[in-house]
Amino acid sequence: MRTFSTVLAFVACAAVGAAQESTVLGISAKPANGRAGTPIAVTAAGKGLCGAVHIDWGDGTAITYPTSTLPVAQSHAYQYGGTYTVRAQGMGNCTGQATTSVRIEGPPPPPPPPPPAAPPAPAPPSRKGEPTINGIAINAPRDAGPNVRAIRVEGAGTCAYTLDFGDGNSEGRNASLPDVVRHNYPARGRYTIAATPTAPCTGGGRSTVVIGGAATAGSIEKVDVRPDARVGAEVVVIVQGSGQCTITVDFDDETQREITGTLPARVTHRYDRSGDYEIVAWAQSPCTGGASADVRVR
Repeated sequence: MRTFSTVLAFVACAAVGAAQESTVLGISAKPANGRAGTPIAVTAAGKGLCGAVHIDWGDGTAITYPTSTLPVAQSHAYQYGGTYTVRAQGMGNCTGQATTSVRIEGPPPPPPPPPPAAPPAPAPPSRKGEPTINGIAINAPRDAGPNVRAIRVEGAGTCAYTLDFGDGNSEGRNASLPDVVRHNYPARGRYTIAATPTAPCTGGGRSTVVIGGAATAGSIEKVDVRPDARVGAEVVVIVQGSGQCTITVDFDDETQREITGTLPARVTHRYDRSGDYEIVAWAQSPCTGGASADVRVR
């Protein structure tokens, strides 16, 4: 069982490694052939500390997975048969991307639905001319989490447009300008937001947002956990403290979790073997502090 001082030494070493380049170097699927409805596991390999990895599964599903280190393993069940290209891309402080193919046995996807009925005619343009997008403004709402941003698409008239949030997600909009949309970013990093109009709307806008660069400093005070548990049962860990922090929780069974949010923070874990474990939590800069608690699993 690791001691708290040992883990703190590990953290110090990790801080040195954080300066190294973080890169996605490859991706592999296991199994590479499967059946519809049965999960396929992929592993994005690479080196360094990584805030998030974006995986496009090739069937219209694309998810950004928060993480802390590479490699990253995730799974996905395909609904229909076919050959799909899976792409993994580093996000935030990561670079690089890689692709692989999986072949799924099963019924083919249904034919696409008929095109929708023609939308109603757009509202007459304002006296100043055609509807147009002329910029993007971004702010952090006070009533939302630290990674939520309010995106205001500036302009005039009623405009159909696509809003790309820069994290692999996008949304089609048809609204009177200015139009405000809220978006919750999955991890720290730098994201470029783009608004692209559809004719007869003109113009466009781009803006960049940095998530996590101005986190409110806080600290960890203690870790609360029931002193005993059973194999396979859910263990609830509460990291007590204050402020907006990114923290790492080490469960002493070769697994860790990284959490970003307001302390106190709650996380659950299941042990698959009996024994005595020391759960250790520590904060990433600018937050401070660390604490541990013991649990006996029977």
